[in-house]
Amino acid sequence: MILSSRLRVPLATALAVLAVVCAGCGGSVAPATHVLSEGFPADFPFAAYEESAGRVYRFSETGSELLITVYRDGPLARFGHDHVVHHLSPGGMIVVPPSISDVRADLFVAVTEFVVDDPERREEAGFDTEPSPEDIAGTRANMLGPRVLNATDYPFLRVSVENVTGDLPEVVLALAITLGGATTRMSAPATVQLGDCSLSVAAAMALRQTDLGLEPFSVLGGALRVADRLDVRLRLHAESLDDTCGV
Repeated sequence: MILSSRLRVPLATALAVLAVVCAGCGGSVAPATHVLSEGFPADFPFAAYEESAGRVYRFSETGSELLITVYRDGPLARFGHDHVVHHLSPGGMIVVPPSISDVRADLFVAVTEFVVDDPERREEAGFDTEPSPEDIAGTRANMLGPRVLNATDYPFLRVSVENVTGDLPEVVLALAITLGGATTRMSAPATVQLGDCSLSVAAAMALRQTDLGLEPFSVLGGALRVADRLDVRLRLHAESLDDTCGV
């Protein structure tokens, strides 16, 4: 959620998305993933990856980005702002067994690392208003506060892949999204490119806050409100942990 100083906007839903990966690749690699645990949640399921018979990949900061756009709505929308929030370092791992349907992925995002209303991304989005630095700081503080993301108690947004259907490169991911202690399940389409030592994912989708069981924030009897629609774009890059790949 985003809460701006002009219109306190729930972006919690906007932060809800995202997508992970899949693909069919042979090879059995079970590296000691625990040695790569810096920055990971304390309860990250490393054992599942160490014991897997598939090829294990780790998400890389290079070439990865989660970007969410939240829109204003209502008769008085001109008094509010649209917002864009992005994150450049999603973390986590993916294991790719011989069968694509058995892919497992666990993605996490440290919510305090979200960037709110970066000028370059606002320009790319074509927004027609310009929030002040104070507006942006207030938006970020409210977003991370106890009424929205509650970053103190829930420092990570987490996404797990529970099932994969379709044929490469176009697949559908069955996702479990955990935000603020609550888990929501949904499906997301993704385009996956798989190489011997790396893979990448691209996804773009429109979601609704109500899909996540959240009610869009509104004031003045709904005259100024947050649109239900959220636009999400995701780019992920992951590198194999196989010793032959030099990781």
